[in-house]
Amino acid sequence: FRDSDEELFEDNPKEYIRRDVEGSDADTRRRAALELVRGLRKNYEAQVTQYLAADIQRLLGEYAAGTEGAWRAKDVAISLITAVAVTTTSAAQGAVTTNTLVPIADLYRGHVLPELLTPKPSTHPVVKADCLKFITTFRRVLSSTPAESKELFQVLIQALSDSNFVVQTYAATAIEKLLAIRDPQTQQSRFTKEFILSFAPTLVEKLFACLPLNDDLRVENEYVMRALLRVFSVLKEQSVTFSTAAFGKLIQSLKFVSQNPRNPHFNHALFESIACLARNVLTANPSSLHALETLLLPVFQEILVKDVADFMPYVFQLLAMLI
Repeated sequence: FRDSDEELFEDNPKEYIRRDVEGSDADTRRRAALELVRGLRKNYEAQVTQYLAADIQRLLGEYAAGTEGAWRAKDVAISLITAVAVTTTSAAQGAVTTNTLVPIADLYRGHVLPELLTPKPSTHPVVKADCLKFITTFRRVLSSTPAESKELFQVLIQALSDSNFVVQTYAATAIEKLLAIRDPQTQQSRFTKEFILSFAPTLVEKLFACLPLNDDLRVENEYVMRALLRVFSVLKEQSVTFSTAAFGKLIQSLKFVSQNPRNPHFNHALFESIACLARNVLTANPSSLHALETLLLPVFQEILVKDVADFMPYVFQLLAMLI
């Protein structure tokens, strides 16, 4: 983790996330080194795992010693663990198959979860972001019991309140990806609406808090909006309990972005969230249609009058749904 990486993390977090999440840092020495590890593992898995396990333990020991700049050792350790442990991966499921020689669950409980469960004031935000990315990558093999799952979600909700933009974003991404996990045999969601119902109001409140209208960096965070969409999708009609407040926040965001549409990914997720929540509310209580129209039609009319070209197809689709 070079000085230029740290500067990018602090000064241009959106670009840092784009490179890290989308893999557009393919031409860097760091990515090339990790790809080399993965390539060597194909034919020498046992040997590579043995050699790098010693390096990983040494790096974790350096971090535990707490010397100045030791957070860089923890960053490298987590990156190496991922390179050694992941065998096959997919965008929808994360790590599908893993290296059986790497104790992922033990590393998670011993070196990842503690950083997020009781973060020290001195914990570097890069380390927090790395731990959240670890959770996202290995989401299929973590939290095997209901108690562990609940603890994990509480940790992620807590991370949404972090002051660092990258940490907030990675927490939202982890939540969205976890809620998308399906059982490979039954194709049923691992985390049902009954499971998340108890903490759903807090989760939704924290996610909306990550989208302040007075913060140009955070106001159009597409990863947070995708997480909201996923929560509404999982909860279905149970989301009616906080729908009034949620609609208020969504309409505020819509009014703001309609003045100057600039992030199509955020805009798409925003309209999807409005549609999903509206369908949930009308399924639970069809008589609420008039109240819903009273909320939505004024802002839709404003978009049509101002001829906001980017939003007009979305508005017509939502009007068709209401009809």
